[in-house]
Amino acid sequence: MKRFLFSLLAFASISIYAQDITNPNLILGEWIPKEGKSHVKIEKIGNKYFGKVIWLKEPLDKETGKPPLDKKNPDESMRNQPIMGLRIMKDFVYIGE
Repeated sequence: MKRFLFSLLAFASISIYAQDITNPNLILGEWIPKEGKSHVKIEKIGNKYFGKVIWLKEPLDKETGKPPLDKKNPDESMRNQPIMGLRIMKDFVYIGE
């Protein structure tokens, strides 16, 4: 009986997960990149997805004592924008399989 209940529970869990895997909104929320130096919030605006930096492990630049800037941006005109609040994902859409 225990084995049957365990099998049933495992099957139900897998079935629920399989249904959710096609839900594009599963990406919504707060994510921590592998390095752990920031948190990124993924949000949906209209039918598109966006991501922005909402937390930094080091909120102040060690050299300047001010919030860090996007110094490595290939567009020189954008290098003075703060990383905190920076939109790093824009206009992503869910296409499906």
